Amino acid sequence: MRKGRLEAAVIALPVEDENMVVTPVLRDELVYVSADPSRLHARVTPAALAAAQLVLPDASWRETDTTRRQLAQAVQRTGHSLRPRIEVEDTETALDIAARGLADTVTWRGVLHALGDRLPAGLAWAPLRPAMYETFAVVHRQGELSPASRVVVDLVMARMRGLDRAMRAEPA
Repeated sequence: MRKGRLEAAVIALPVEDENMVVTPVLRDELVYVSADPSRLHARVTPAALAAAQLVLPDASWRETDTTRRQLAQAVQRTGHSLRPRIEVEDTETALDIAARGLADTVTWRGVLHALGDRLPAGLAWAPLRPAMYETFAVVHRQGELSPASRVVVDLVMARMRGLDRAMRAEPA
């Protein structure tokens, strides 16, 4: 967006919104994911995150990733540091590693819901305490989108709103 290569994008808030139209679409809960049921019997605290063997996605964005910053701040408030055992680029790889029992991960409930039967076997999740959320928005520069981009934005927003409704309907 900043380099002018995209007309619109889906991002996690907050964002520098000068000259941008920001439309929040989905609020999603971060959850702890593991193949080991003994790690999922209760809400996972920041101190437990500090002690966990974690695989975290978005390695290239580690300094600016809103999820990592939120997790790091929560862990730091307990006097610890967030130090993942493994770092990867995408969430699906992190989930595959977690399914093998090599490390646990943190992701959004929406990702788990959207993967459905493609979620690696043996994984389950527990909420974090305190609960942590990400708000996702569609952003674009002020002014009109091209007709093609408008269609894509409308499709993305409809899908994200549908996912939001489905997550709110299922038990936490």
